[in-house]
Amino acid sequence: MTNFTRKPSRLLDPAGGDDHRHPDRRLRLDLRRVELIGIFTILVCSVEGVFSFWRGIDGYLASCVMGGIIAVGFIGIARWGQRNDPARLRYLPEVFIIFVLLASLTLCVMIAMHGKMQWGLALVYFACAIIFLIPPRRFAAIGLGIFTLFIVTTFIAPVSLFEKFDAIFNTAMAFGFGTLGRWGIDRLQKKTETQVKLIEEQNARLAKQNEELNSLMAIAAHDLRSPLLGLRNLLQLASERPPSNRKSWDELLSAAGSGIDSMQHLIARVLQAHEVESGAVWETETVNLSRTAQNAILRHVPTALRHGIKLEAMHTEPNVVAIANEDALQQVLDNLLSNAIRFSSRGSVVEVIVGVDGSPFIEVCDEGEGLDPQARKNLFRKFGRGELRPPNGEWGSGLGLFIARKLAVASGGDIHHIEREKGTGFRVSLKAV
Repeated sequence: MTNFTRKPSRLLDPAGGDDHRHPDRRLRLDLRRVELIGIFTILVCSVEGVFSFWRGIDGYLASCVMGGIIAVGFIGIARWGQRNDPARLRYLPEVFIIFVLLASLTLCVMIAMHGKMQWGLALVYFACAIIFLIPPRRFAAIGLGIFTLFIVTTFIAPVSLFEKFDAIFNTAMAFGFGTLGRWGIDRLQKKTETQVKLIEEQNARLAKQNEELNSLMAIAAHDLRSPLLGLRNLLQLASERPPSNRKSWDELLSAAGSGIDSMQHLIARVLQAHEVESGAVWETETVNLSRTAQNAILRHVPTALRHGIKLEAMHTEPNVVAIANEDALQQVLDNLLSNAIRFSSRGSVVEVIVGVDGSPFIEVCDEGEGLDPQARKNLFRKFGRGELRPPNGEWGSGLGLFIARKLAVASGGDIHHIEREKGTGFRVSLKAV
């Protein structure tokens, strides 16, 4: 059974069930109104029963008593449905509306048989159209059936032909406007639901953007602080103890340049993430994956050797081709190889595999410690980073895999994580020629 947030109960709205955007709550709302209108029906039957002595109509009091007893039954059933499973009473509101209209029609007919037409049926139909959240088509079908009975009973009433046509015409107008009113209310509710849903989606997007902005600010503050602090210390040291020779100046400038490169790398990552997220169209062509992988390996060999890591092309099939964008694919491999080198220990191997398994692919696998739970949770998420510190260098910006996934998808493929006994692997799957 669905749980609802408890709210103060209003006259026509059940506690926690007054949100008509949800079908179950809409039904609870109708059941609540069955209960309240049932109480009002008992009150009306009581008053009409008292006036029956003055009306002098045979069976009028009995009809009022019977109507009140049936209303009590509806109240009990509706209350049970609100407290238990409302789905079992899906059509109870419609049945109750039919009962109320038939009861009103019965009393009107009994009075009409004594030569006086009544308009209570039209008022009851209007009230039901406003109060109950019944689908317009079902409500119109109920109204048509009751109106047909009204026409039949009106023609057998002992009143003039003018009064009969006048009653039928006015009741038809009332039923028509009541049906249009129910349709209009339903349309307004649906329009409101659409607007509320749109606002909720916009709020969710704004919340996500705000979360990403907070992450960016935190990462930027963390990743820019270290190189800026290093530059400050270098400048302070140069001010207090200026280098005495060319070699010392070169070392100082090299260290300063390294700090600037680190900051530029972070800025470039953020700009690249913005570029791929903007939905830019990447033109595809036939790409030789074997050659592309080899070029990527050559670009990263110096970095790998500096950290004592070996890059190898393993089990690579020659001349594997796919439909992709060469530049996007190169950036994807640069991201994967950069991550693999940073998280690999000295003396380990990073493998690059090219092959065909249903579709052409490139895999990049390392022998590091693998993904920690936090990294698995944030895999491919923007600014998603794990808890393990990379052995070779600082933590990344958390944008590498996010950018790689976006570029792979924009190039007509996809990328996913490969489970390994040791280390981490990623496969870039592409379209076959």
